[in-house]
Amino acid sequence: MPIPTRWHEMFELLLNNQGEGSGEKLSPPLILGAWGHTSNLDKIVRLQSQIMYRWAEDHDVFALVDDFLRQLPENEWHHLRD
Repeated sequence: MPIPTRWHEMFELLLNNQGEGSGEKLSPPLILGAWGHTSNLDKIVRLQSQIMYRWAEDHDVFALVDDFLRQLPENEWHHLRD
């Protein structure tokens, strides 16, 4: 399955299972046309905004995200290239 598709799956997981939280809006994943036109740094920053900057934890879905990411096979991760 392509990486943008998996990222969208995680985004849906976050939205469909969020608790009350802080009301902060979740940034959508960089998929479809945005995937090919964004830098690796932009992709990293967006993913961090979804899971690392407390959104997932504040909305009680951090464990779900952790499980989702740990179950991804290596070939479904986006890797930085030189």
